Amino acid sequence: MRIVRPETTWRVLLTDGREPLCLQLLVFSCGYRVKGMVEELDCSGRYVHKVFMRDLGVPPKIWMRQERMVRARHMVSAGGDVGEVAEVLGFACRNSFRREFIRTYGLRPRDYAKRLGEQGEGSLLKYPKKEDGNHGTHGTHGL
Repeated sequence: MRIVRPETTWRVLLTDGREPLCLQLLVFSCGYRVKGMVEELDCSGRYVHKVFMRDLGVPPKIWMRQERMVRARHMVSAGGDVGEVAEVLGFACRNSFRREFIRTYGLRPRDYAKRLGEQGEGSLLKYPKKEDGNHGTHGTHGL
């Protein structure tokens, strides 16, 4: 298995003859859970970890957290309700989502959306703090 980004989305290239999978859609459908992805790919967690480290430079859990927040940012930017965004992205509650959004972007989702209308998205992005073991930002789509 390899993870590549030939254009704008990450692809999982499988060695068993299956068609390549969109990594972003795969992790969304698995609820941003490594266990779900491992089950879907029918391989071990250790193998998935090894592939992520080799191809993306970060563990799958960290990449999924970053990817989930990229999707959250897009949903909030499009006017998504905080509660609905939290539910769609699998957060336990809207407060958990709000805390993670603030940790990642430095603003509450509502404030982010308000300022977005005033300033434009590029001026609002903040680089997230590196997690322990996060040796790079490959695959974060501009985070």
